[in-house]
Amino acid sequence: MLHIMADARAEPAKTWWVGLRQHAHDSRPAYALSALCAMSMPFGFGQAIKMAGNEAAKKAPRLIPPFWQMLGFSVFFGTGAYMIDHGDTLNGSGVISAWSLTYVTFHTLPKLRWLYRSPLSLLLSTAVTGMGLGVYANYYFDKSSWRGAVPGLLPQPRPDADKKWVSMAQAVATSGGVARVKVSRKCRASRKRPCAMVSSVHRLTLRMRW
Repeated sequence: MLHIMADARAEPAKTWWVGLRQHAHDSRPAYALSALCAMSMPFGFGQAIKMAGNEAAKKAPRLIPPFWQMLGFSVFFGTGAYMIDHGDTLNGSGVISAWSLTYVTFHTLPKLRWLYRSPLSLLLSTAVTGMGLGVYANYYFDKSSWRGAVPGLLPQPRPDADKKWVSMAQAVATSGGVARVKVSRKCRASRKRPCAMVSSVHRLTLRMRW
């Protein structure tokens, strides 16, 4: 009962999380992210000049990345958006996901407690986390072969799938013959538990001898 109640409470969050993936086919959030990084480049110059003659400022963490890093992020986010524009949504989302993870790892998490001091740094981290990870990484990890590495991305198995396979085995046992069950692409795409067990093999023949 508690498990059912917990699933019911988590259902709106799952629906919202799945809904974010639909925006991955739109390149405009990625272009906006690229433009934001490009517009932040002058502030990277300004912070370097500010820290040049100030010893106290050098001890504080640099909240805005250097201009050359912002240029790189802008180029790579724009490249991912360009790939999405030309129909390659999966690889475009993969490019954006990789560089979003890079930004969050090196420029958001280590400086999390100081982000409030710089509104621009807070805006960059929020935009990269929300659009880069929330939209494009969400879509990429859902569609790629890494889905099983992230808990909650794989759907729950259906109980009726097990019953179907058990009834098939009983029928084979009754007939006393040899049954060959070929796992098709359609079966693998259905993500049922019996198909998931053999999804790593493209063509698998199960022989059940009784």
